Amino acid sequence: MDTLFTTPELSPEALARRRILGIGLKVLGGAVFLGGNTWLGYQAATGKSPSTLLPASETDLQLTVLSYMDSRRYSNPDFGRQVTGTEAEFLDIVDEQVYFTLPKGLPDKARTLEKLAKNPNLVRNSQSVMVGESLDDYTALPGFEIISMPLSEFRVDPNRKVVIRYQKMPFKTNGDLFYDVTVSELDGFLSNRMIYGGTQYADEGVVRFGKKVFLPNLGGIVAGKGEQSLERLVSRIIDPQEPMEIQIAKLNVFVANAIPYDTVQAENDFRYRKRPNETLMTEKAICDSKVVLLASLLEQIGADYHILYLFKDETGTGHSQVAVAGDFPKTNGLGVKINGIDYAIAETTARGFLIGATRLTDYTDPEYIKYRQRPGMWGGGIFGSRIVQISDGQKLRWDRGSFI
Repeated sequence: MDTLFTTPELSPEALARRRILGIGLKVLGGAVFLGGNTWLGYQAATGKSPSTLLPASETDLQLTVLSYMDSRRYSNPDFGRQVTGTEAEFLDIVDEQVYFTLPKGLPDKARTLEKLAKNPNLVRNSQSVMVGESLDDYTALPGFEIISMPLSEFRVDPNRKVVIRYQKMPFKTNGDLFYDVTVSELDGFLSNRMIYGGTQYADEGVVRFGKKVFLPNLGGIVAGKGEQSLERLVSRIIDPQEPMEIQIAKLNVFVANAIPYDTVQAENDFRYRKRPNETLMTEKAICDSKVVLLASLLEQIGADYHILYLFKDETGTGHSQVAVAGDFPKTNGLGVKINGIDYAIAETTARGFLIGATRLTDYTDPEYIKYRQRPGMWGGGIFGSRIVQISDGQKLRWDRGSFI
């Protein structure tokens, strides 16, 4: 299982991506972001729904595309090709000058430059030197060349889509099963307009191994109802005329089956958590990112649910699940009572898990459930998003130095 306890610090990779060069790249992975109003906060202030939010600026869209091209940890190997229509790979951004690499000798290089740049005449090309192709401080690997252009010249289509296709599910879906997200919608995620937001961590007031430890605020990166790319995905998975329990069960099976458990990350000391679109694009995640995805899908159908934080002992090794309300079977004995209501456990890491029926071999004791959370506006709001201790209802303090 995963280590949920963590310290609020960025990975070296995330720090390296924070090239705040006048404007710089947005940072991925639940760390520190440019922008960052939650859509619920925006909605409360303006009365607008997510679908009517003001469009992002062209610079925002350009930086969103470059940020996801910069890290496949949060996108996928095909992201750049799908979003630019070329074989260009992002290299760097310095003083608002963007650098890309291209395979050398492209027969259609002129067409490639037209797709990448508004004015191809402003594109600078690398020159051949003894060790390869060189431009400014960069030298390309053998078989590649380097180009650069002003950031303002980088061509981005806000309606361009990235499409991820998934395997068939053990139930009938509404046509082919895929996730499609536009550049504009990606910016909505990356600027945190489409997630609940808040702080990255809750403070338990615990010191372990000489360091203060924190609990990640998973609810803060859940996407609220009305996020259009998730709505489209949900419409392919469920039939809205079906009982809510069937809809919930299908969404859980989708997350468990379509998103394999990321064993490599699970064995890594640093835990990076993904927004729901990032989990869908990478097609792999540990339990907390899978829980965020399931919660975001449940938001789209208006399901009653809570995120659960489980711990077996005091080592910090834990797990996360989702508690869902409804008339589910009780044969596996996995459930929890919250505010007098019985909730069944949805497990996202067990392939084919059937709520109320499938038995687990680990984390099956209700005593392991230490905290619950109903995602919502970070400050409380109508729904509330505080992380609450199951035993006595005490709310954890937010670590206010780590706002999303």
